[in-house]
Amino acid sequence: YEAFRDLEREAAQTLDESLFLTVNPKIKERLLDEERHSLHELENRMGKRVHIREDAALHLEDYRIQAG
Repeated sequence: YEAFRDLEREAAQTLDESLFLTVNPKIKERLLDEERHSLHELENRMGKRVHIREDAALHLEDYRIQAG
């Protein structure tokens, strides 16, 4: 996922312990189900927690990342 690469870039630029990924609800469901293992691996590599938020107004391919 391109979002995972962008999360890693953001993680390298912030001291915050958490990142927030906002995605379309269908993508959130997939990330928390089929991609959960990959998400855990990403969190371990970055040393940061990723919180998934949903926004129905986002297109399936769009996402937002915020440090927090």
